Amino acid sequence: MDIYQNGDSLTLNNCPAAKAITVRFAKGSEGDGVLSLYINGSHAKNVAFRNTGAWDKYKEMDIVIDIPKGADVMFVQDPGDLSTNIDYVDFYENGLGN
Repeated sequence: MDIYQNGDSLTLNNCPAAKAITVRFAKGSEGDGVLSLYINGSHAKNVAFRNTGAWDKYKEMDIVIDIPKGADVMFVQDPGDLSTNIDYVDFYENGLGN
């Protein structure tokens, strides 16, 4: 999902409970940047995404965050954030690697 201008978002509804997530993403020529992460409509944290060198070159990043069962999780490009292409998100109920 390309998130490339202010207001663009990726919304995941009715998510499983998790202590961590893994995000597969690509970032092109803009350099490193941030997307805002919301849980149930509340800003949870800013997530820094490193440049991957091309829009079709993907990397994975782990994020430790408490997500309640049934939550709506949203990555949003807020003003000042930079474009990111998110391929998928994995949820880990017992933390990373579990």
